[in-house]
Amino acid sequence: MKYDFKCKSLGYKLFYVIYYLHIFLRQGHVEALLSAAIEKCRARKVHQISPHVDPSRTAALNLYKKFGFQVNSLVEGYYSSDRNAYQMYLDFEIY
Repeated sequence: MKYDFKCKSLGYKLFYVIYYLHIFLRQGHVEALLSAAIEKCRARKVHQISPHVDPSRTAALNLYKKFGFQVNSLVEGYYSSDRNAYQMYLDFEIY
């Protein structure tokens, strides 16, 4: 499976798409997209990726952790007044 990203900024565009691909859970599509996005960010010398993830989305948290993302902080009221988010991050070593 090959994903080709031609947009100038992956940023919110890609991660917004990944969020809405929950209908493809456990088929490997989201993992492949995330992997391709990470590689594209590395190639573009991005220093950090920092998604926000709903703490109740265990599968999403585990997927991000599998790729080396870490939880930075809890952002209270991120989605709504009663729904928080973890701010996660993945730092790249830039030489």
